[in-house]
Amino acid sequence: MATCMQRAQSTTSRIVFCSKTYLFTFDNDSLRCSVSHILVTYEPTSNRSTRSSKAVAMLRATRKYRWRLTGTPVTNTLADIYGLIRDWEDFNAYYIAKVQLEDAPLAGLRAQEVLKPLLLRRMKGAQLEGRPLLQLPEKDIELVMLDFSEEERELYDSFEKRAQIQINRFIRVGVQVLILRLRRLCCHPHVILNLMEGFEDPTLVVSSDNDKEVARANKLLGAQWVMEVKKRCLWYRSWLNSP
Repeated sequence: MATCMQRAQSTTSRIVFCSKTYLFTFDNDSLRCSVSHILVTYEPTSNRSTRSSKAVAMLRATRKYRWRLTGTPVTNTLADIYGLIRDWEDFNAYYIAKVQLEDAPLAGLRAQEVLKPLLLRRMKGAQLEGRPLLQLPEKDIELVMLDFSEEERELYDSFEKRAQIQINRFIRVGVQVLILRLRRLCCHPHVILNLMEGFEDPTLVVSSDNDKEVARANKLLGAQWVMEVKKRCLWYRSWLNSP
């Protein structure tokens, strides 16, 4: 048994523990041993992007068995599963990810069947021979209310106002993204401000694509040009709707 660091100096290990970072850092030859060894990786969340360097390193590492320890095998969509078990020949297809766009319940059932023989789930209440696998202390929940500074409150209110307009416009589409961005804004303003994409108005981060295009046109071509285009569009619309 060895970690990736120890494995680089040893050729006798049968169980190797690695993080996704070490898999990417070490050359694949440094992880090679007999084909009977077990490669254990924890939190392989980078494998969701199948083209990332870390995902490729995970795929190419020599092994007979791979164990991957994570609490979130699926984070965004069922396509996340593909990055975790793409090396399994019977699953080396993208059919679950494609089906979920057309028939989400069917894709969910397929994913359950694929994961059933592979996934070993352990919850905090799990028991072995009548005894709990994990003994945790009593949970102590304490809610701490923090106040924004005057600048933070002003920034948050401006984002919230823009997000509310979007929610009212598309009440069932994209609401979760808007709420998540407001939550991230509570952590630190720069978490959201780094996504400004060159917009002068930072609240455009939570606006619609049309509003972003208008803001980009204002910046590149000027407000006067944008106003002229809007007038033309209104004229053509009224002309088309006229009897």
